[in-house]
Amino acid sequence: MAPPRLQHAQDELEYKKMQLENTQMTQDRLKEELQMRRTELEKIDTLDDKIKAELAQLAEKSEQLRADIEKFGNVGDVREKAEETRSRLERMRASLLKRKDLLRVIVAEKALKHQAKKAQLQENNLQARRAWGGGCECA
Repeated sequence: MAPPRLQHAQDELEYKKMQLENTQMTQDRLKEELQMRRTELEKIDTLDDKIKAELAQLAEKSEQLRADIEKFGNVGDVREKAEETRSRLERMRASLLKRKDLLRVIVAEKALKHQAKKAQLQENNLQARRAWGGGCECA
């Protein structure tokens, strides 16, 4: 009787070993799958952060575009401001041209005075040489 019982115990042991191996393989497979899912979750979290950042940028850009539309939406106001600026710049230009002409006149007068002083100085130097040199104009 021992041999059939022994055989039965060995068969049962063999069966339990196979079940244990299957359980270990299943556990290993589940660990790998868990790791894959964690990696996927990290990627999803990263994508979520990127999407949030991009949405924030798009919202900011949208707000800027709305402000630009309001700013340039009224073409009449823009034209009026441009005309005012053009008019102001024309007045400044005319004023500066008058100043330029006046400065040219002043510079020309100063140049004439300078030439006159220079000529007078040369004349004085010539007379001084004549007076000191006894009338000899040898240079």
